Amino acid sequence: MEYPRGWPAIAALEVTRARLLPGEPGTVQVRLGEQVQPTTIVALGSTPLMAGMRGRVVRVIPRRGVVITGAATVIGALAGWGPIVTGPLVFLAEQSYVPGTILVVPGQLTRSIAQRAIDAGVTGIIAASVTSAIASALAGEEITAILDGTTEPANRQLAVAVVHGFGDWLMDDALLPLLGARAGQVALLDPATNIPRGQRPEIVIGLPAGTIMETSQPAYMLAEGGMVWIKNGRSAGMRGRIQAILVRSAIVPSGIRARCARVRLENGQEELVPLVNLQGIL
Repeated sequence: MEYPRGWPAIAALEVTRARLLPGEPGTVQVRLGEQVQPTTIVALGSTPLMAGMRGRVVRVIPRRGVVITGAATVIGALAGWGPIVTGPLVFLAEQSYVPGTILVVPGQLTRSIAQRAIDAGVTGIIAASVTSAIASALAGEEITAILDGTTEPANRQLAVAVVHGFGDWLMDDALLPLLGARAGQVALLDPATNIPRGQRPEIVIGLPAGTIMETSQPAYMLAEGGMVWIKNGRSAGMRGRIQAILVRSAIVPSGIRARCARVRLENGQEELVPLVNLQGIL
């Protein structure tokens, strides 16, 4: 989806999302037009399926699930893997490994944090960053192959969304308060990533009816002097400042020709980066 302020987070937006049973068909438990809460059971299969968000049922898909429209906070991430899950948001602390919750890690996801979460029955993790080695170990397959859509995660007991990418990054100062204000609320986490198809992880946190939505704004335009995250390529996950935007396309180290920007990275190096690989930060 498009984020009108450039940074992948919208505090209040009307969204429509499908909630479907995985695997075998079951029975739908709600009616067309019914108002649902995040914890409402909307369908029963091998396990109950919760709505995951507040809203109104706008479509019933017999034996599979429903489509819900409602107000929500929507946050995008750079990469992820695992099943779609729901659960209350809980920030990382010694006592925060609670079954059925989604754990928010404001820094790097380590192997020990992930293992404790799995052992405790945590359903999902939203982390600022992770190393590619740990991501591959948790997913059970090479992470680059998963993100490219060429293979599926072998381990699906935990949903993981990485907001800023691979490396050791802290969560952005603008994003952390937005998640912090929703602590304890039920979120819907869809970590699926397929880079060639433009699919990225999404966190949806339902809001009460009557919430004032963000008004439509022009899409954030990349500009000289603007801060950016690099979404793909050899410097994926790094932050930098645009020094110049090239008028004509150029050939980048990977061998492709694309419209590019010259970006000074936070380590002081400069790199030519395709515009499609840049995410603006306000």
